Amino acid sequence: MTDPNPPVGGASAERGGTPSRASELQLILDPQVPASHVSYIDTPDVGPNSVSALEISEQLGVPMRGRRVLQGMASRAPVYFYRSIADPLLANVRDSIATILAGFRPYPALAIDHNWDLVAANSSFALLTADVAPELRALPINVLRLSLHPGGLAGRIRNLAQWRFHVLRHLDEAARTSGRRQLHELHAELSDYPGGESYEVEPGVAVPLRIRSGHRELAFLSTVTALSGASAELSIEAFLPADESTAQILHELM
Repeated sequence: MTDPNPPVGGASAERGGTPSRASELQLILDPQVPASHVSYIDTPDVGPNSVSALEISEQLGVPMRGRRVLQGMASRAPVYFYRSIADPLLANVRDSIATILAGFRPYPALAIDHNWDLVAANSSFALLTADVAPELRALPINVLRLSLHPGGLAGRIRNLAQWRFHVLRHLDEAARTSGRRQLHELHAELSDYPGGESYEVEPGVAVPLRIRSGHRELAFLSTVTALSGASAELSIEAFLPADESTAQILHELM
């Protein structure tokens, strides 16, 4: 399962530091960002104003959490607020997510937050979670742990070494870029799970999930879509058939 919120620059902003040199260079080279808006990077005693902080974070693709940090650095009241998906104010968001997930049937689809914790799923997701250990069903359900835990999907994934490398690589990138302890701890935990022989995948190459369902094998390619503007920072991950056989089986089952 891939990164629900791919970090695009601004990582150190979430830690309260200054942007990385690569991010700074991208910012400097961007003609849409005035030089005055990036001058504070090399003069930390001078903070950006409210407008420039927002423009900088938008240009770098900083997640909502990071944008709140930048607002704090600018000594301004935060413009973006984090809300739990269970917040009554997000009832319309929950309804929209349910509609989106239902639209993917008969293909499995789920909504996840920035920690890869499960928020919602459609009925087809049950095809992937059959025979999962009861303790892994306890909330909150982390989908990466569910994927690689010996009591989770790992025993049914036919290309476990390949899939494990794919998951750990994305998690490692997210942990290093965001600097968040929770992701580092999750990466250490999942790295200790057995996964067969080591395996490497070329960057940019799509990695299928090949999983046994009964006496049949299903092959999926996962796609992740961030829900822009969702204050709960959610993403939709859909598992689409990687071959005609899988598509036919899913339509028959669902």
